[in-house]
Amino acid sequence: MNKIRILVLGPKEYPFGISAKKGELPGGGADRLFFNLSSSLVNSNIEFHLVVQSFSKLDEEERINDNLVVYRVPWIRGKYRTVSQFLFAFFKSFSIKYDMIFTILEPPLIFGFFLSKLRMKKLVTMFGGLSGKKHGLKTYQKEISILRKINYFISPKSDLCIFASDREREDFEKENTGDER
Repeated sequence: MNKIRILVLGPKEYPFGISAKKGELPGGGADRLFFNLSSSLVNSNIEFHLVVQSFSKLDEEERINDNLVVYRVPWIRGKYRTVSQFLFAFFKSFSIKYDMIFTILEPPLIFGFFLSKLRMKKLVTMFGGLSGKKHGLKTYQKEISILRKINYFISPKSDLCIFASDREREDFEKENTGDER
């Protein structure tokens, strides 16, 4: 049976919790969501190709089971570590075979969008809270404003958008002048 190969961008670590052991902030909702999703589909015809941050003493590429392959990429510590992770993931993605792209959270959406156009793959996006007006990141207002504008441009061009809540979808639809999803 041929498996559907899905490139996943969004989670920062695998296994979940490894970054906390290395003195970094632990993974959050995207990591938990993906862990639960991949665990529930372990006996399916889906094969996930997950690209995460590299931590010392972990293999650069590791097959976890029949439906999960993890690729670990470099990243740069600091305020924009997430952006650096997805920039490296973007380049790594050209050496991975996949049928579609699944992005979780807003920053990877940008890289997933360009990959979907360059590789001619379907794009499924899942938002995680930054698109809505009520989030707790008070110190990143300028960055969040920029991400929102990018989301409103890219989201209507995605093949499917998934929202974390009805409130987030409603906020998005009120501000988005394109397709309502």
